[in-house]
Amino acid sequence: MLIRKNNQENKRVISRQFYDKMGALVGILALTIILTGCIQRQEIKQGRIITQEEVSEVELGMNKLQVEYILGSPSIINPLEQERWEYVYILRNTKGKITTRKGFLIFAENKLVRIELDDYFK
Repeated sequence: MLIRKNNQENKRVISRQFYDKMGALVGILALTIILTGCIQRQEIKQGRIITQEEVSEVELGMNKLQVEYILGSPSIINPLEQERWEYVYILRNTKGKITTRKGFLIFAENKLVRIELDDYFK
């Protein structure tokens, strides 16, 4: 009788410890879920914003230094096609929506020959 009683008590102690640990685990999980919803997300901006005013200052025939002075360094210069400068701006807002602006300039013999920045301002 004494052995049987001890076994029952051990089972109760073990099951109580199990439920105590499970309760703590559920509490931590609930707290994690609640706090995850409270995190503020920041806007992420990559690239440089080019304004219409800056683009209006750029003229065909300008050299690369003059264009870079007005618009800033390009986002991308392809090493295999260095006469094409690409300007890219990417914005990810607080809700995760991504907005991309792209445009490019073409040079020939260090002179600007083509401006394609219309898509940048759409």
